[in-house]
Amino acid sequence: MLERFSSLSRTTLSFLRRPEGAIPALIGLFHFWLMLGMSDGNLFNSYPYISDDGFDWITQGLALNQLVTGADTTPWPVLRSPVFVLITLIDQIFGSRGIVVMLVQSVAVAGLASLAISFTRSRGFGSFTAILVGLATYLAISSYFHIWILSDSLASCLMAFSAVASIRCLDAYQNASDGALPARSTWAGPIALAGLAGLTQTYGLIPILVIGGTYTGGAIIGLQSRRVILPAVGLAVVSAVIVFGGKMLWEALIPHNRVPAQFGLLKFDFAMLSFYREVWPLYFGAMVPTVLVTTYYRIRYGEWPRFSTLALAAVCLAFAVLSVLYHWADARFTFIYFTLAWLTLVSFASPTAPASSEAPPPDARRPFTDGVVTAALSATAIASICAGIFLTPANYWEPKLGDIRISLHDSWINAARREPPRDRYHLATSCESTRSICPAATYDQPWSPYAEIIFAEYKRRQLVGEAQPEGLPAPAQ
Repeated sequence: MLERFSSLSRTTLSFLRRPEGAIPALIGLFHFWLMLGMSDGNLFNSYPYISDDGFDWITQGLALNQLVTGADTTPWPVLRSPVFVLITLIDQIFGSRGIVVMLVQSVAVAGLASLAISFTRSRGFGSFTAILVGLATYLAISSYFHIWILSDSLASCLMAFSAVASIRCLDAYQNASDGALPARSTWAGPIALAGLAGLTQTYGLIPILVIGGTYTGGAIIGLQSRRVILPAVGLAVVSAVIVFGGKMLWEALIPHNRVPAQFGLLKFDFAMLSFYREVWPLYFGAMVPTVLVTTYYRIRYGEWPRFSTLALAAVCLAFAVLSVLYHWADARFTFIYFTLAWLTLVSFASPTAPASSEAPPPDARRPFTDGVVTAALSATAIASICAGIFLTPANYWEPKLGDIRISLHDSWINAARREPPRDRYHLATSCESTRSICPAATYDQPWSPYAEIIFAEYKRRQLVGEAQPEGLPAPAQ
């Protein structure tokens, strides 16, 4: 056991000493520092980047603690998915300062960068290009949403890892001989990641479902070996059972008034295309040159992409179609699969592997062609980084190309760096400290009826067990 731990430690330290290993760690530390600087005491009260959903997540961590201890068993206004509620529960146990939440979100952004870098290296690109791709996944305009208290950073990280793990598992079946198939224990990693992703946000289940369906379809029409059908179907079905079974159990255990409507805003029309005509060029426009250059050389040499590239593209297409059908104007629905789009681009631009291996032999690569494609991919990453640093939409949630400004000063990173903590409950003047809510705490009129419900609910729950001031709202119904 000690020898295994020592070997793992040496491997980890060796990875971190390499540039591509250190970059994700630096990204995570920087993001944690950025978020920590915007908070002072109580997370709900002070952190500036919290939407209605974020207030819900924080309140439900407190509510779960009270439900478990029996301090307050009243129904929750809305029941959110369990994983992020458990994270806010842990944060509440440690004082509700947001340290745990910020740490988790920072690990998620570091994980996305690490995955992008390692995936790019595995597809035959050098360290410099891989690092640029990793930086692009973090510094792009879409990463504005990483600084918000939302479960999407964690969900997008988990589902990206589940997608790559699923592809590696299915490719292992495809490339194995009939007498040496991988053990079914190799299913555990993709299923666990997809299960956690789906229990963080339901859309986290989409990648493994689409990948499983793509590989199954490929096997049926002869593009893949028939031996991948069982694991492809198994990964998708078991993950779906875990997610939907887990959500049913969660809903049965927690008293609540309602759950968010997952499919109520889906409409089978293309009315939202006008919105995404503004979002997609901003997020994916820099990728077009690499797509065109790679497509030219693939046509010239008569090469098809890897089947795994088609599976990743199918995942991105599924998210894009669902975004258009979902009648809610929110660029966050593109942010959630932004890293998956990068993985798809990297896989598409990489040399095609022979049937027996995912890594093309060096002597089979055309140096000039690969150099041009690598340069295009690196330029795309640099362009995406520069766009995130210098281009500032008037509204990141609903960006419009005509409202984009060139401003380093107002980029999302600099804006977050300058953003002071809030004092929503006026704790500095009403209470002894900004770390806890006291009965004298008051708050200004929130921006929406639901926000007002959550503000009152959070204060009420914070004061459970204390003398209640007159006029304090009753539990939300």
